Amino acid sequence: MVFYRWVIDPNVLISYCISARLHELPALIDKYNLEFCANEILLEEFTIVFSRARIKRYLTREPDYYTEIVRKFLSIHAITNLFVGSPDSNDDYLIDIVEQRRAVGIVTDDKPLLKWENSPVQIISWKDFKLTYPL
Repeated sequence: MVFYRWVIDPNVLISYCISARLHELPALIDKYNLEFCANEILLEEFTIVFSRARIKRYLTREPDYYTEIVRKFLSIHAITNLFVGSPDSNDDYLIDIVEQRRAVGIVTDDKPLLKWENSPVQIISWKDFKLTYPL
């Protein structure tokens, strides 16, 4: 079975949690045989953002609940931190996941990543991703 591996930026996951549409992602994974690759850093970033008061006010449950749900449909990998040079150094690990897991690219709504002209990996918006893999 061929998987289409992608790295999904935590900002996309957070958006889906806030909008109560997180249940859509497993159906998308099943329909297109997708694998959303991650590592513990990605999950830590997700958890940190969810602990912020301005985000927590949009949640109907505790942040740990969302972390556990997201963990169920991400494939977690041990990644060596090698890459340096993304527009935001906090996103360097995303490049490492793509390269070390041989993923297609990163799905994000982060403007600096989307505008990065000399990215070593493919970076697309969530909107473009949904055009490629419509539900």
